[in-house]
Amino acid sequence: MYTPKPIDCEIINLPAYIEQAIELLAKNAHDIWAQKRIEEGWSLGPRNDKLKQNPCLVPYDELPESEKEYDRNAVTTTVKALIGLGYKIEKSDNEQTPEPERGLSAEDIYVNELLKSDSLDSVQKLISFCYEGSKENRKGWSAGMYSGFGKKVLSKGDPFLAYDIVTEGIKRHFANDITYESEEHRQLIQQQALALQRLNKLEEAKDVLLQMYENSGVSCRSRVDNETAGILGGIFKRLWQKYNDKEYLEKAKDVYLEGFRCSNETDYYTGINVACLALYSGNLDQKNAYASKTISICAQKLESGGYGEDVGEKYWVLVSQAEAYLLLLEFEKSLDAYKKAFNLRTRDYGNQLTTKKQALGILDFFKTSGYLEETLYKTHLPELRKLLDTGSIIYYTGHMIDAKGRASERFPEAKADVIRNLIRDALEGLNAKIGYGSAACGTDIIFAEEMLARNRDVNIHIPFNGADFLRESVSFAGGQWEERYLELKEKSTRWIESVKEKYLGHRSLFTYGNSFLIGKTLEACDTLGMRPHMIAVWDGKTGDGPFGTAHNVKVWTEAQGYENLTVIDVETLTFMDKDILKSKIEALSVDRKIEKIHEVQDCNERIPMAVVFSDVVGFSKIEDSELVIFNNAFMSAIKQMMDSKGYKPEEVNTWGDGLVCYFGTATEAARFSLDLIDCVKDFDCKGTGMSCELNIRVGAHFGPVYKGCDPIREKNCFFGAHINRSARIEPITSPGHVYVSEHFAAILRLENPEGIRSVYLGQFELAKGFGVFPIYHLARC
Repeated sequence: MYTPKPIDCEIINLPAYIEQAIELLAKNAHDIWAQKRIEEGWSLGPRNDKLKQNPCLVPYDELPESEKEYDRNAVTTTVKALIGLGYKIEKSDNEQTPEPERGLSAEDIYVNELLKSDSLDSVQKLISFCYEGSKENRKGWSAGMYSGFGKKVLSKGDPFLAYDIVTEGIKRHFANDITYESEEHRQLIQQQALALQRLNKLEEAKDVLLQMYENSGVSCRSRVDNETAGILGGIFKRLWQKYNDKEYLEKAKDVYLEGFRCSNETDYYTGINVACLALYSGNLDQKNAYASKTISICAQKLESGGYGEDVGEKYWVLVSQAEAYLLLLEFEKSLDAYKKAFNLRTRDYGNQLTTKKQALGILDFFKTSGYLEETLYKTHLPELRKLLDTGSIIYYTGHMIDAKGRASERFPEAKADVIRNLIRDALEGLNAKIGYGSAACGTDIIFAEEMLARNRDVNIHIPFNGADFLRESVSFAGGQWEERYLELKEKSTRWIESVKEKYLGHRSLFTYGNSFLIGKTLEACDTLGMRPHMIAVWDGKTGDGPFGTAHNVKVWTEAQGYENLTVIDVETLTFMDKDILKSKIEALSVDRKIEKIHEVQDCNERIPMAVVFSDVVGFSKIEDSELVIFNNAFMSAIKQMMDSKGYKPEEVNTWGDGLVCYFGTATEAARFSLDLIDCVKDFDCKGTGMSCELNIRVGAHFGPVYKGCDPIREKNCFFGAHINRSARIEPITSPGHVYVSEHFAAILRLENPEGIRSVYLGQFELAKGFGVFPIYHLARC
């Protein structure tokens, strides 16, 4: 019997420039097949070989996703086979090379194909394309491509990237346009406002959209798209919920009502929001009237297929209908419509979370206002509330598979299947939607695989250089773990190296990476409004060193407590009892092997530190005769502030108007930075005899740095690549403000100091060509 033996291509990873061509090759393969069939006399119709009919004789864009995937797999395996046989495929740098379509690069065509596709996989490929590329990759993008990207990525639940890309599109295509005459311009502004809203920057979102709303003259006469009215109404509604100011409630209802009327009462989105806000303002007749109108509009669209091929549009039709039934207390019909909607797009967390929060807000209002009898909650609503549960974001951690020759058995390979089943049960019970973790052999890889098996997102952060991590944390367990690691790298939602540098045996990088990862998990929960939970596979002991699972469990409980923690006992292969778990964690507090990340004192070890750089704005304008005043008065004022507030940095250095300080925690660095801004703001330059006013910029980063001794000055010093990161943030900071890195913001979120917050600003190009990085604004709250 014939046994197929294809070339083994599983471990081959295609370069990004080839990945981008796969969609074009798949389309080409389909066109060649279709052309051959047509030449042979085949026609479009139900599959029938005798009649020479085939349902796939349609343009590639109209194929079912399963057929597209078949073509993609065919060309992917062919290209991988060529590489596996030793051939090299290189992209020509010749600018004269003909492009597949006039005016578009291969990359632009690839993005266009992804934008047209409705598959969830296409969204992930778009995100990877933008995270891994640069602005140069997008120089040929049309305004419509920017807008389409923003819409897709917002639906996926990544407002950070959506904001960056649509803002770039506005600057590139409409930098000097204040008329908003272009529909594409309006769409970009709408996506920008939506991203700001989901980042909880409500005032900024309101200002962005209100300017367009007023300048465009949204009214029944001008008939500008009611999408703008719908988004602006949502922002006013969020402001009402935030400040409990009824003026915002009335503004929201007025804007929604105007949008509904402008659509000739055919827009279900503004209609359902008028009905919802009528409930909150106590106008029950209006609530019932507009809920009924919305049901009729939605029913007509569903019956006629008025949403076309847009699955996203069908989703919003269904949820609007479901919410209208909910407002009319028709719970069974509401539940049925919500189920149909959620089954359409299982990973559209951004849209689903918005939907669920809206519905839960209505149910909570029913309960607190006494609108429903208590018995209804027990008889009609349990299944609906379960469906509307927003779910959990999971931070996972645990032991690796035992290395050969390990002195005492902890996690032998034989336990892997049982651990997998327990992980599966935990994820199901917690309604896990998104995962954050690493990719070491054993616990990490099993967790990530189970999340993907549930069709969930998994964000993988490895603590240092990928090649070193593969060697240190995966390869020793055997080739099958390496293969699974490489497969995860391809399939994960995001794959990030917390530190790009080499490992060099510095185990503190593991703890730094995990602390950064926990902070990112909590930040995602804040952004998406989901519950944080930690699942750990742990034996309840301190382990082989200070930087393992025990440390991660302790850090989590210090930040989040015990309630949102599940531990799978790797010894008993059961879920650890809460009382036993608490006693084991409390015992860690007296074990010096479990250290804070900044307490490592070995000078050969990189130490995670907060590095604060500041520079005086206006220093170059100081007259030479005034430099003594600057030194004796201005710098002395900063020293007095530091002494009065008890700041004792690990190290301080100055040169001219520059100041750099090193702190063990992000919290202390953040407080110092904000106090430094206030100190300079309050300093009376003219009163001290200086002829010009001064300001200051402050940039900060949290990363692993070396601690050593300066041979020249014979004093302690810090050095390393992450000090350069801080130094490059300061020059791009607005005067009078503090900008911090993504790592600083994540560690600060983990420490969670009272009265201080960081707000995402976007992707910034750092000074001196250092690269493009996410930047946050530090402020008091």
